Amino acid sequence: MKLFDTLNSGSEQDFHHSVVAIQASRGAQHSGVGSDTLPKHEALRFKVPQNLGFPGKALERVDVPHTAEQPYEVYVNFFGLTGPSGVMPRHYSEWVMDRCKQKDESMRDFLDIFHHRLISLYHRAWEKYQFPLQYQRQLQTDKKDPISMALHSLAGTSDHTQQFLGGLFAQSIRSAQGLKQIVEALSGCKVVINERLGQWLALTEEEQSSLASRVNPEGQHAQLGRSATLGSKVWDVGSALEIEIHAANQLRAQQLLPGSKTLTLLQKTVAEYLPAHVRPRWSLMARYRDMPSSRLGKSGLGLGQGSALTINSKRMDEQTKIPIA
Repeated sequence: MKLFDTLNSGSEQDFHHSVVAIQASRGAQHSGVGSDTLPKHEALRFKVPQNLGFPGKALERVDVPHTAEQPYEVYVNFFGLTGPSGVMPRHYSEWVMDRCKQKDESMRDFLDIFHHRLISLYHRAWEKYQFPLQYQRQLQTDKKDPISMALHSLAGTSDHTQQFLGGLFAQSIRSAQGLKQIVEALSGCKVVINERLGQWLALTEEEQSSLASRVNPEGQHAQLGRSATLGSKVWDVGSALEIEIHAANQLRAQQLLPGSKTLTLLQKTVAEYLPAHVRPRWSLMARYRDMPSSRLGKSGLGLGQGSALTINSKRMDEQTKIPIA
């Protein structure tokens, strides 16, 4: 069933959500109701049906225009100067109805000017406190909404992902548990953090130990047990860790292969969270059947990029671990 068929036939649709749905269906080329633009540029036009019947539902009907430039006409039952819920004395509604019967709709159209503006402002007042709608409008119009501006100030960043994870980024101590929560939230998979893997760090000549000489009588970094080292490299146990992502199905595994948008987002976010000296290693744990198989042909095999060689069908449900970054 189409959107407007649902609005016309059902009474379960809330008025405000119905207006949001109609505006979303028109796209960004039309302005929202209650804005500073001219009414003819808005996505819909509010009107009030001129009758004295019982208002059984919030929306009486929605008339679809013949051209894309014209607004939709939404007839509202719960609000108005005249009509089913009119606040003016009853004889005004009867007078407008009598004029309409005589093919004179000028007074009805005149009152609808005020109806449209009043109902539009009423909807805008409701929309002001609907944070998801404000954020959605920001994505469509590139205009900052108050909530995003507040999150920008609290999180200290304009990146939407880091704003979503602002509570974890605000902590001064970056823990393995916080890292796990970030990766699980963005990937939708179970994550295991393997710490203290260690790695060799190269030392520059200024950082290496040297004995006393004529050029340097006191030596350099030569205190035993404090600064002396052997060689040009040093083993650092705390500067490397492994992020092991367990993909539950084929779709998740495909989304985490090298070069994918999900993996790129994960790497960018984790790089902002971890200290600069920590280098994470990324690995993917999945079943053989969830990995893309390498086949000879015109396209590349993708070896080292997430593909796997075909194995016996009995082992297709076994788990395999591959590096992805």
